[in-house]
Amino acid sequence: MKIPEDYYANFVPDLVSVVIPVFNGALTIAETLQSCLAQQYREIEIVVVDDGSTDATADVLSRFGSKVRVISQAKQGIAAARNAGMLAAKGEFIAWLDADDLVLDNRFALQVQVLRQFEKVGLVSSDFSSFIHNGPELDRSQERSHIRNYYSSAAGDRLHEIYPIAKTLRSNDGRNWNVLLGNVYQRIVWGSFVHPPTVMLRRTSLQKSGWCDESLRFPDFDFFISSARHCSFAYIDAPLLRYRHHEHQDSGPRNSAAITVETVRITEKLRQTDPVFYRNNRQALETQLAKTILIAARQLKFTDKWRAVRLIARSVKYKVMPIKIIVALFSALTPAFVRPAVKNLAGALGLLSDSGWRASAGRISRVKLFTRAAWTALAASIALAGVLASSGES
Repeated sequence: MKIPEDYYANFVPDLVSVVIPVFNGALTIAETLQSCLAQQYREIEIVVVDDGSTDATADVLSRFGSKVRVISQAKQGIAAARNAGMLAAKGEFIAWLDADDLVLDNRFALQVQVLRQFEKVGLVSSDFSSFIHNGPELDRSQERSHIRNYYSSAAGDRLHEIYPIAKTLRSNDGRNWNVLLGNVYQRIVWGSFVHPPTVMLRRTSLQKSGWCDESLRFPDFDFFISSARHCSFAYIDAPLLRYRHHEHQDSGPRNSAAITVETVRITEKLRQTDPVFYRNNRQALETQLAKTILIAARQLKFTDKWRAVRLIARSVKYKVMPIKIIVALFSALTPAFVRPAVKNLAGALGLLSDSGWRASAGRISRVKLFTRAAWTALAASIALAGVLASSGES
């Protein structure tokens, strides 16, 4: 993607460019756009990138006329669509939004105020609430924080530990808002706590962070890691977006395995993008990588068994405990009706606990040591067979 030389300097001051990628969003995009047009902050433009929709999305967008700028392209994925929208944006600030979510009317005003007040902040996000598409609606006053349930990294009071600075922001209507901010790079590499459709960033921050990686199907986590390396983040501790749950959303269960596999790929990129950090945290990072790979394998075992086996083989290089590899292989390859009997046998032999593997040789009988060694060899053999059976690695 070619970036114009004057892109980072040539923008409309104070303007917020709302970038919305959409693919087959005819049922929800109108409500999303209406929530943008109802913002208290009036200096906005809306850029919708239609990423090859085959439903009535184009017809719905046409009803908004000049209120919405539409870019149409062949389907290329969310990274390319988001990049196309940001490239076309004219504003000093760029707000991300998904085509099925709704923004509260004060979101853009508060986020612009944060970016104005805290000059070192390059990206600001917020909490969000949620609702079920075509399901029972809750009174907005009854909606609660969803970020702490959605992201394990944000559970409980962890966000106050992640962000080193807490401030109070007084908005133009006299209300006080809790804002957390600071350098979060060494925390976000372990797991995201930033919800993409709540993000607003400075146009100029893209010059250092780079754009969305178009080789990734789910590029957000990678973008946030890169951005956090170069600028401070801020978080408004209040729901400023209503997140819609529905069966076709990209972040839903049907894509959980693909998201997990890409999380591994993104973490592995740290070896090239930040070798010093990777070297200093190698053991912890590789343990996490191995665990994440095995999670992906478990998610794939019902739909793509041999791909699951290849992933398990991939985890071997990160030196996880052999028992974890054995259990993953067993789960992926053993017919369901055989598993209870094998589990009972393994339990009798003491093969189902990590502590058993870590116990000293002096306290383990030679029979058990031999048995465990045989299981480990079997795991490696099956993993190798999986690799040979199917070329390539996911």
